Amino acid sequence: MLALGASWALAAPAAEAREPWEGQPYRITVLFAIDAPGELADQLAEQLPTYLKERVNTSIGILWKIHVELVTGPLRHQLLEGVQCLTNEAVDAAKSDEDKRLFLVVRTTPWGYELAAREFDRYVERWGPTIRRSTRQRDALPEQLFALIEQAVAPLALLRPDPQEPQNVILDFRGADLPQTSPDFSWAQPGDVFQPLLRRTTRDGLLIPSSVAVVPWTYVEVVDPPSIQTDSSTPGMAEIRETAKPIGRLRSATLRPLIVRRGRVEQVAIGLRADPGDSTLRLESRLEREKPLVGYEVLAQNMDEEPLRPLGASDAAGQITVTPGKSAVQMLFVKSDNVLLARFPIVPGSVEQIATSLPDDKVRLRVSARLAAFREDMIDLVARRNIFMARVRQEIAAHNFEQARKLLESLDELPGYSQFNLTLDRESQQWRTKDLQVQRRIDQLFSQTRTALGKFLDPQPISELHEELRKAQSIPQESPRQQQPSDAS
Repeated sequence: MLALGASWALAAPAAEAREPWEGQPYRITVLFAIDAPGELADQLAEQLPTYLKERVNTSIGILWKIHVELVTGPLRHQLLEGVQCLTNEAVDAAKSDEDKRLFLVVRTTPWGYELAAREFDRYVERWGPTIRRSTRQRDALPEQLFALIEQAVAPLALLRPDPQEPQNVILDFRGADLPQTSPDFSWAQPGDVFQPLLRRTTRDGLLIPSSVAVVPWTYVEVVDPPSIQTDSSTPGMAEIRETAKPIGRLRSATLRPLIVRRGRVEQVAIGLRADPGDSTLRLESRLEREKPLVGYEVLAQNMDEEPLRPLGASDAAGQITVTPGKSAVQMLFVKSDNVLLARFPIVPGSVEQIATSLPDDKVRLRVSARLAAFREDMIDLVARRNIFMARVRQEIAAHNFEQARKLLESLDELPGYSQFNLTLDRESQQWRTKDLQVQRRIDQLFSQTRTALGKFLDPQPISELHEELRKAQSIPQESPRQQQPSDAS
């Protein structure tokens, strides 16, 4: 897995551009489609773009350079059909200086207004989730639309190591050095979650096409927000600046998820802006991706807490619903027959469906059931053998050597270690799988059974019993007359 190395070195061009990065605004193009009756559509087309620009200026300031454009033609039809269906064709015509493209839809319904927004970020070549809102009141529509945009535009941050804590990172937000016009606006609050990405660049610092990679099963959760300072030295204007960098904690399936060993790579993170909600987890075979894994137990854990809560078992399609918990990031544990197969984080609601490939434990479960029956047969044999051995000793003690010999012969005819070990060898050759991880678990089950076999079916006690009978037979026995006491004179 790719991750930040000991030096956490960014690409040379990115390192040199760190100060411009923190002083660089977002250039955002908003493409707007309205579905409303004629006169109302004209009124909204005139009112909403103007309101959005003024609201951005007063609440966010120069951090956003926003351009609002009403779309027509094929793109409008695409937006009205569903912003969630947009593809890269919708962003191919973007200008070279455009950082983000935001698609908005306002639709009138008999019950009010439905709003939808979706962002495409060019810096990391990533589509954001579709975010939806609704309102019944016409007067509330402009402010609801601004709130939707404010959530849909995802912030970007470069990641640096926290020298005080290896599991923490410092987030250098783009535009963090620019003055803000409202103390209510902040890119980071405790509990906000960011998705780390690896952005490979050329020697000149340009993005290599299609080179942005998500760091798998890893998130950054904000645990310490930036401190804010107001500077009123400028007459007639109060500048609001972040004076301390926000701290994020790595939430990952591995201990060191952000180690980069070579190449020009920027460690960047983008905010996850979807509303909390359910996500569907699909479990599939690691060797056969089309094969669902059925009956696997899934448990969830709030971050920094001990208790686990069961979510249930995967259904016939290998799926299970993951619901939000107390913490935005949930750590999931997947088990099969109490064997832990995977542990990884997920942010419920960030995606509708997520798939993970796991070992197909079906063969191991069959082996476990077969060996359980094998151990039951072994336990039954051990009980019978112990009964025979106890009766042999009773006959030896009573000097019934012939009966003791016959019982020993019956004892020798019982299946022993050799027969059971041969059966185990045949079984171990029959139950094989191409999944090396599962095969190791299967081999471990056979090894444990062989250890129990050697312990409980050791032939040494039977050999010692034969020796006891031989020694008892070799001792001369006194006649009944010799055993009587002499008469008194």
